Amino acid sequence: MIGNDWAFEMDAKGRITYISPSFEIHTGRTIEEFSKTAEDGGPRVQPSAHWDDAKQAMREHRPYRDRVVTFECQDGTLLHVRGNADPIFDEQGRLLGYRGASRNVTAEVKAQQKQSRTQALLDRLVQTSPDALCVARRDGAILLANPRFLALAGLPEDEVLGRSPAELGLATAAESRRLEEALRQGGLVQGFRTQLRGSDGAMRDISIAAAPFEWDGQPVAVFTMRDITEAERARLTADAILDNASVGIALVRQSCFERVNPQFERIFGLQIGSLSGRSTAVMFAEPAEHATFAARAQQSHEAGRPIDIEREVPRPDGRVIRV
Repeated sequence: MIGNDWAFEMDAKGRITYISPSFEIHTGRTIEEFSKTAEDGGPRVQPSAHWDDAKQAMREHRPYRDRVVTFECQDGTLLHVRGNADPIFDEQGRLLGYRGASRNVTAEVKAQQKQSRTQALLDRLVQTSPDALCVARRDGAILLANPRFLALAGLPEDEVLGRSPAELGLATAAESRRLEEALRQGGLVQGFRTQLRGSDGAMRDISIAAAPFEWDGQPVAVFTMRDITEAERARLTADAILDNASVGIALVRQSCFERVNPQFERIFGLQIGSLSGRSTAVMFAEPAEHATFAARAQQSHEAGRPIDIEREVPRPDGRVIRV
């Protein structure tokens, strides 16, 4: 039988009376085991809508088609079977039983279940994400938007779907094109900085991550938007404090200057902006002197103590200062 793995027969009460030998090849289970279905020591049929349909058809002496039935074996293994069956009648029209054919669809069912679990997880992550998230076509039309995106837009879902961020007044057409170009060139966008107009009319600093994919046969992209307005404000405040501080401040990571304020470089007579990214060794005349300082600093950091060192440093203009 094309499309089926084995044949079976049941009596008028639905008890299995015959299973073809190919059953064992296609399932890895024994005919002896499944001949005891619904009996002590045999497999149990798990309740399902498909099984209810099949039972109803048999009660009414009708055929059933394409029903998936799940058997729980004695060792706990689940066997998913898709089958058809037709009633058999004698010459007087009395029901003798059923004859049918089935196919092992366990792998297919497990794949569908895994996909459903993955989809449910993704849906949950999208709906509960603290970031605004949407899926849009290449022309910008939004196909999906999570609650955070709807809150950002200040509009219900039916007024958001099918429209672009520019049409919603969230972004300018120029910024939309800039993001589209970044996505087209790189295929993946991370940390794209822009501004969006929130539902309150205020401009919000936004960091966007985007990635293209195919959805129902059409090219789309998923966009994750994180509101960094407060973080950006804090950064600007910190920049202002550092830039205008009367003392020299430098942030060092792995023996390199990561952040240096103008006053630090003024103290040492250096050009503003010349130290960022350079090794701290440039502040020492001899490598050995730098190595000694770095070792002492490392010991203090590991012990959680500040380091307080006074030293004389020559400036480029010939002056020697004590810091």
